[in-house]
Amino acid sequence: MWAVWRLLPWLSENSHPGGFTCTQVLGTLHTVIVCSCHAVNEGAVRATLLAGATCPEDVAAMCGAGTDCGSCIRTVEDIIDEHHETHVEIGTGGAIVAA
Repeated sequence: MWAVWRLLPWLSENSHPGGFTCTQVLGTLHTVIVCSCHAVNEGAVRATLLAGATCPEDVAAMCGAGTDCGSCIRTVEDIIDEHHETHVEIGTGGAIVAA
């Protein structure tokens, strides 16, 4: 988190040309390491979900998390479950369905 305070002078409550809001920066800092074997952080796992991963095997294929010792698989599953609970997608015919 030491880097965040260094960014604060360039942040504002409102977006402005060339700057970012605090929410934009802090909302994208997912630095918790999920997989130590491959140095995969939470943000990388979430990025695979946004790119279409739907299960631990998909995440493993896309970023490597869970392909070595396996101790991170439960954490990956928890992130997947949270993602499915908080995201929806538009289905066929415009119906909103659970992602």
